[in-house]
Amino acid sequence: ADIFQGNDKVFTFSIHGANNYPFKTRRRSDLDVDVPDGTTDEEYLSLLEEHLPQLFAEVKPKLVFYQAGVDGLKEDSFGRLALTRSGLIRRNNMVYDQCIKNACKLVITMGGGYSRPIDATVAACTDVFRTAALKYAALS
Repeated sequence: ADIFQGNDKVFTFSIHGANNYPFKTRRRSDLDVDVPDGTTDEEYLSLLEEHLPQLFAEVKPKLVFYQAGVDGLKEDSFGRLALTRSGLIRRNNMVYDQCIKNACKLVITMGGGYSRPIDATVAACTDVFRTAALKYAALS
């Protein structure tokens, strides 16, 4: 978000743990939605559903960079949320569905994910791309 400060052509949106790292150096987005420790799938997805369609309608993006971190998993060593793998898949689909509905190009990047054992992180990261591949292949 920092590199786009003051750029009216770019809108940044973040929904994240209020108490997650980096505490002192976190960059602000145009719209930040802080969620409390222990936030569950239903709480998180409800907030995303509240904001995402409205943002697409107002901002009308032509390109979305989706930073699909998985440190929200309840198994994560650093994240403080209580999201499940299923919840993250639903989150991913919400983003993909909005991009498809609004004919918006999508770039997916990864970040965050530190579960022990690492298997939960690997599975959730794989889901990000597998779900996108299935969703977009169905359009062909």
